[in-house]
Amino acid sequence: MGGDYMKMLKKAATLLLAIILVLGAMSCGSNTDKKVSGSTGQPVKDAEEASNAASSEQVQFPLSEPVTMKMMSVINFDISLDNTLAMKKMEELTNVKWDVQSVTGADLGEKRNLLLASKQYPDVFMKTSLDRSTLDKYGSQGTFIALNDLIDKNAPNILKLLGERPPIKQVMTSGDGNIYSLPQVGNTGPGSTLLFINQGWLDKLSLKMPTNTDELYNVLSAFKTEDPNGNSEADEIPLMCTTGTKVTLLYPYFGITNYGDKTLIDGKLQYIATTEKFKDFLKYCRKLYQDGLLAKDSFTLEPDQQKAIGASGDTLGSFFDSGAFLTVGRDRDENYPAVMPFGKGIFPTNAGAWSGAFAVTDKCEHPDIAVAWADQWYSEEGGRLAWMGVENETYKINDDGSWDWVLGEFGDIGILRANAAIQGSAGHPSIMPELWGKNVSDPNEAKVNEANTKAVALGAEPFPSLNYNDADSKTVASATADLNPYVDQYIAEVVVGRQELDASWDTHIATLKDMGLEKLMTIYTKAYEEAIKQ
Repeated sequence: MGGDYMKMLKKAATLLLAIILVLGAMSCGSNTDKKVSGSTGQPVKDAEEASNAASSEQVQFPLSEPVTMKMMSVINFDISLDNTLAMKKMEELTNVKWDVQSVTGADLGEKRNLLLASKQYPDVFMKTSLDRSTLDKYGSQGTFIALNDLIDKNAPNILKLLGERPPIKQVMTSGDGNIYSLPQVGNTGPGSTLLFINQGWLDKLSLKMPTNTDELYNVLSAFKTEDPNGNSEADEIPLMCTTGTKVTLLYPYFGITNYGDKTLIDGKLQYIATTEKFKDFLKYCRKLYQDGLLAKDSFTLEPDQQKAIGASGDTLGSFFDSGAFLTVGRDRDENYPAVMPFGKGIFPTNAGAWSGAFAVTDKCEHPDIAVAWADQWYSEEGGRLAWMGVENETYKINDDGSWDWVLGEFGDIGILRANAAIQGSAGHPSIMPELWGKNVSDPNEAKVNEANTKAVALGAEPFPSLNYNDADSKTVASATADLNPYVDQYIAEVVVGRQELDASWDTHIATLKDMGLEKLMTIYTKAYEEAIKQ
């Protein structure tokens, strides 16, 4: 690669730009009429291994003759999916070739939906961010085919995964009981953003990490009054929130397991903004605001402004963000550990799986091969290929079991990953390999992962994915479009003192009902009860 080209790619790695759109006529293609059989559970090394692991009714890799199919996929930087080392290696292992139609991230939704509406779609959609409503809509119409039987016959890796982690099946399954897409699978993760706190201030004031809301209040109060940054100025901000990292991120620290706008209390689904715990939360936040412990502009401050404040000096006592380094910088984030949830079984978690990574259409003549091919990415070896590329070419395993990237001519991890792996840009069909967690190249990211792992260990069971029919989906979308901003506004007005909580409560409840809350909760409850039966 030339110097100018590498510079361009490095910029692309930073800015996550995508530049090419190639759309053509799409129909299922094959250059063989030979029936293929047999099974593997992992990316295979040779035909003998495949034969030994296979049964006569399953797809056997590598195919005796190549099969070519068409795929739509988002482009990663300027690298089309079929040009990645991972895809080329998988072609060698399976003898399955892909004619990939690439689309930029900016155009993805529009182009994908246009293809679906015009019926000019390919055999497979991979890495195209198919959401649940799109999957349900085109699944019910037959555009996306049900994968249930195909998984049973041709996806041993996925079957093993579903046996080990049952919540993933619920994430994959639509309301009609069909599976219309394969997921991206990682570890169970946090369902809410963690609170980071200034350890230097704790140490200077001889304070312990807070373990309940009373202790948190006392810590924030000391941050305000005892000059922990030592500049003899009252410039400390004990707690900062923004329009992006809202004060509602305190919910799980306050005993509310938040699943968006809903929670579970004694096993019953309830709307958070109608509960007694919500009232207690408002009273607490009101006191924080009155006493100057919550930043006065927390309801208007933009996230970028928090980052600017965090980078400007030692003024932040605590804040919410995906990682402390995103607010205070990479050189200071070691001084900002995460505050762990106050108790077990409260902090929300997710199943660690996201549907919509790989879907097969009714135009595909070889859906069994397509599903069997996709299944190869769900073994440890396939996961490594998907996430890290080719061993000894793009990464190497060290004697102690850790691993390192092999940068080679790429010279940059972002550029290397774009060329080596299928991971990135959008959800991809794979399982995150165990090896991935043994070495995270970015120490700041490693610190966040460690905090998330600890929080998840204290967390609640993952909330099931809720499925709706078309009518209910529209009702949910319409109701939440009204309710969500109203609740945000009500919280702000109570916390800053424009409304008094007790005096406004009955009107608040009546307003929620007028906005369609009861119908919304009926839909939520029905979907939840159906989900937990799966």
